[in-house]
Amino acid sequence: MVVSQILDSRPLDLPVAHEARYDSLDVKDSSRCESGTRTRIQERICLWADDDSGEPLFWLVGPAGTGKSTIARTIADLLENKNRLAAGYFFKRGEEGRNGTSRLFPTLASQLTETFPAFKGCLRKSLGDLDRDAVEKKGLDVQFNRLLSLPLADLSRGTSRLTMVIIIDALDECERPDHLKQVLALLSKLGAGNTICLRVLVTSRSTSAVRAAFGGVRYRNLDLETEYRDETQTDVATFLMQRFTSIKNRFGISDPWPDQQQLDRLIHLSTTPSPLFIYAATLCRFIDTDERDDPMDQLNLWLQQCDSNTPQLDQIYLPILHYALFGSYNIHEKPKPLAENLRTELFDVLGAVVLVVTPLSSTAMAALLGIPTHRVALLLRHLHAVLSIPCDPQSPVQLLHKSFSDFLLSPQGSDGCDYGVDATQTHAMLAAKCIQRMEKGLKQDICDIRKHDVSRSEIEQHVIDKHIPADLRYACVYWVYHLQRSKGSLGGEVPLFLYKHLLHWLEALVLLGRFWVCAVAINQLLKMCQQCPNSHGELHDFIKDAEKVIANFGPFIRETPLQIYKTLILFSPVASKVRQNFWDQRPRDLRIQGVKSDWNTHDAERGVIKVISPDSQTVVSSNSTLWLWDTTTGVCRQVLEGHRRKVTAVTFSPDGQIVASASWDWTVRLWDTTTGICCQVLEGHRDRVTAVAFSPDGQIVASASWDWTVRLWDTTTDVCRQVLEGHRRKVTAVAFSPDGQTVASASNDETVRCWDVATGMHRQTLSSCFTRSLAFSPSSSTVLLTDFGALDLLTTSFIGESSPPKEIVLSPASSSIGLSPDKTWIVKGGEKVVWLPRDYTPWSTAVRGSAMFVSCSEGHFLRIVATMT
Repeated sequence: MVVSQILDSRPLDLPVAHEARYDSLDVKDSSRCESGTRTRIQERICLWADDDSGEPLFWLVGPAGTGKSTIARTIADLLENKNRLAAGYFFKRGEEGRNGTSRLFPTLASQLTETFPAFKGCLRKSLGDLDRDAVEKKGLDVQFNRLLSLPLADLSRGTSRLTMVIIIDALDECERPDHLKQVLALLSKLGAGNTICLRVLVTSRSTSAVRAAFGGVRYRNLDLETEYRDETQTDVATFLMQRFTSIKNRFGISDPWPDQQQLDRLIHLSTTPSPLFIYAATLCRFIDTDERDDPMDQLNLWLQQCDSNTPQLDQIYLPILHYALFGSYNIHEKPKPLAENLRTELFDVLGAVVLVVTPLSSTAMAALLGIPTHRVALLLRHLHAVLSIPCDPQSPVQLLHKSFSDFLLSPQGSDGCDYGVDATQTHAMLAAKCIQRMEKGLKQDICDIRKHDVSRSEIEQHVIDKHIPADLRYACVYWVYHLQRSKGSLGGEVPLFLYKHLLHWLEALVLLGRFWVCAVAINQLLKMCQQCPNSHGELHDFIKDAEKVIANFGPFIRETPLQIYKTLILFSPVASKVRQNFWDQRPRDLRIQGVKSDWNTHDAERGVIKVISPDSQTVVSSNSTLWLWDTTTGVCRQVLEGHRRKVTAVTFSPDGQIVASASWDWTVRLWDTTTGICCQVLEGHRDRVTAVAFSPDGQIVASASWDWTVRLWDTTTDVCRQVLEGHRRKVTAVAFSPDGQTVASASNDETVRCWDVATGMHRQTLSSCFTRSLAFSPSSSTVLLTDFGALDLLTTSFIGESSPPKEIVLSPASSSIGLSPDKTWIVKGGEKVVWLPRDYTPWSTAVRGSAMFVSCSEGHFLRIVATMT
């Protein structure tokens, strides 16, 4: 019992967007509805939450600035006080990891473990062996089932009927609009069939993607643009009066201020043609933004520049931006225009604030844009009413409201001035600045580690942060993102950067724990090249080769980053463009002969080809590791590591989503072909497992072993359903009949036995010779037997076994060169210097003087010579 309690108390490792939770500091510090405002709207939402027959979804919809998020946060507080709030997810544009969908369900699940303590155990049971990375890479339907649906169903047993609410705010800011329909369809199922009924309150603007997503689901809605307009106007007036009372008290201003005429004018501006809380909130920040400015003067300035014929958002933002540019809030006056270079810098800064993927501090922004830090502060000093500009220069500068981004990206220019940010040009500028920053900051061994065998986990985070500051980190991760959106060509600085800094960039990403970014970015660059094949032929070939290098060496260099400059260069094929480009940077203390000549399907294979996927898109090869190869490109998609000994058999599930592998380590493993994650380890055999097969429906795996038995496993629970005993010698093959009712097994006792899948009963024994593989006829009535030397119709090659040659070692102790005890490193002078790729796994070695000769498992023969440095 004590052990069980300890295990249940362990934290769950889920990919959570902590800033999106309803109890995050960001959400808690954001505004709520003023007392006495938005009361009817709140009541209507609460009535829906209390209605036992209510719709599963409530859509609070309205234009920018109507207070949707403020209402959502207020409702969250109300429900939390009543113990009715289950969880929340608050989208916010411009924050990495918060605005996708891959962390939505995990973040909701993490909150449910706190709302319902018993949910944690149900969730742990449902997750099984799935870790953080595997969860994040799963499809939305799988995430929903494993994280929410199944645990809630398990939790509901013995629980009284209870209705709780989940809040999803600013859904229109989700960066995956193509996922929204599936997200809402799944969320609408939360109340179905469970005693714990979860309703979902969704807020958003009325975009086409959100409108389409609500099609096909039951929901109740409230449109802030058309409903309760009179009450909202009154609420805006109440908000203004309460805020002015606060300002008067803080500055010691005596009544009457503002006078009734001023207040009426402000209320009219804030509510005509539509009641916009963002208008009222921004003007209050403008009046109360600086201790050095008199609020009474600020109010007069605001009223003087207002033009009732100007759109409301323009009334808010044009004067503020005009002042930053020209020193006057009157858009018709330009007494102190910024110098042209300062104007350019201001719009570069504003463009960065609006379009960066993740918010940057003023310090990082200055370094990235090449602007002195103090000047960024000067350029932004008049924009506190529209931007969150912390006193700490290391904290991020952010938009206070998305409507300012909309204004900048869709300028009105009513006075003939261009106040806008051109998104395409700004992305091009940011891409160029990122490349310039990397050219300036990247180099070999950027963290000054000096030892090439040091693993990434051994390097302390503060060392990485010191040598790769925030601006360089941003440039490394996002330069291709901005380049894609600039719609420009790949000429000029891009090829120059890649030819000089590709390996330095890769090293930095490995150190940052963002190795996957390189693989994705290279693929995106390749697609950009393919759009103009005649213009970028040489660059295309280089990037294509880089893709192969990363696929082949990635599993190791992401753990040992400095081997990029040794193993990657030395063991890439002789014809590799990357190897040729960086050959001058190779280590000079070793000379290696015998490296394969080029990338091709045969040279790239590792182990023996075992099976091809049902759709013919993937081939699996193996020894003790499995490799999944793309049959079109020849690129390795996944490396599946976990077996401790030779893999003897591999098969795909009928849908191609799972690979099952049998091994001499007495186990069967099930792997997710998309993520490469080991889903299940099936243990129970007492000797080598020699064969494995899926049932036609994919629900059962059969495994054959030298322990004379066949085992049938449930693929959903990893439970052994049947142990089929009867053979008198090693079992060598197993197969299901097409109808799934019979499983056949072949043995060295020269028999084939047929078993009933449902009961495990023995049906029939057939005499045979020594058999290595089995197959049924389509009618399930005939069994085909084959032995060694049988023709494999998939590969048109003969499959056989061979034994490795004996190892020959000639006086290794007397030499300065040799192999590490585990045969994975070339050692010189007792130190690890170069890692041996798996293509070159040694079968036998001979050492003489300063030279070592290695016979490799893939048929290669290497001569490695230690040279003087």
